[in-house]
Amino acid sequence: MRPVRVWFSKLDSAKFISHLDLNRLFIRAFNRSGLDIWFTEGFNPHPFITFALPLSLGQESVCEIMDFRMNDSTPLENIQEILNSVLPPDIRIVFIAEPVLKAKEIGFSKYEIIIDSEQNIEERRDMIKNILLSDEQMNVLKRTKSKEFMIDVKEKLSLSEDDILISENRMILKPVLVTGAEDNINPSLLVSGLSEALNEEFYGIRIVRISIFNKKMGDFK
Repeated sequence: MRPVRVWFSKLDSAKFISHLDLNRLFIRAFNRSGLDIWFTEGFNPHPFITFALPLSLGQESVCEIMDFRMNDSTPLENIQEILNSVLPPDIRIVFIAEPVLKAKEIGFSKYEIIIDSEQNIEERRDMIKNILLSDEQMNVLKRTKSKEFMIDVKEKLSLSEDDILISENRMILKPVLVTGAEDNINPSLLVSGLSEALNEEFYGIRIVRISIFNKKMGDFK
């Protein structure tokens, strides 16, 4: 038995698939693939798969991570080809390898956040950059299953002026946020904080996870 890790994209209409349904989708894909993967034991055996960082509903990604185990020595490139043949077009395996680090070693994620506005954002370029790059706190309400509390998003954020692109009614941000099992900042919190600071409701938001890093800001493998 050998461990296998795949990186897959989840784009366009796939952003409306919940994490629970994504798990079911991959189980069906494995069943259709004919791959000799390891199943759990017990009354109801099923493919043993784990996801490192479940996405929030409505968000997209080009670097989602899933681990499973193979019972045989099928070449990795063959596994990728077989899985893509049974997956929907908006979910693609983009890379496959044997895992190096454990999921608990994930520390940060980089996102691309595209925001459309009814206002001319370019006219407020300096204001927006001052809000995002100043030392002033950006406190927003964070909710978990058990509680809700205020946090300063900027304490968990890495963002430079080069990561802020502004053109007419559109803003593109490329922040790096703390991510992991112990501490995780949803990029929607940054959007909420910016919306409140500008006193504006944004009408179009697209959030795409584009990179995942370990706790030392190296590539997660």
